[in-house]
Amino acid sequence: MFFFALIVLCLSFATGVQGGDASKKDQQALQGTWRAVEITVFGEKLPKKEVDRARFRFDGDKWFQQTGKAIDKKGTFRVDAEKKMKLIDMRDDERGEKMLGIYSLKGKTLRICAILPSPEAVQKRPGEFSSTKENGCALFLLEKFK
Repeated sequence: MFFFALIVLCLSFATGVQGGDASKKDQQALQGTWRAVEITVFGEKLPKKEVDRARFRFDGDKWFQQTGKAIDKKGTFRVDAEKKMKLIDMRDDERGEKMLGIYSLKGKTLRICAILPSPEAVQKRPGEFSSTKENGCALFLLEKFK
């Protein structure tokens, strides 16, 4: 029995599966539906009417952007909470584009700043939570809904 337990323990460390991992904890905390409180794209705040209808849902490693009942975009995501600045990578299923971003998760508030894909944008991860025409980022302030 001791030998079996030792093998399981060694395999856990070899595969990187460890309890209390910050990335897994954040991945779990993101699960569910988030309503948009504020969205800024290229430095311009979206109208409240549009923002109020926007929802973001995280389910496993999938994300969905919804306006009303319609799903506008969907894809997969991955977080890395091990760094000083928490990282999020989101891939759009339809276009295959990858959005590099940073996030902050405090209680029921989630902020995401990600560079939006465009032909002239250089895929460089944002270094701060800001959205300007120059940096090509979108800034999302979300609140846990369900």
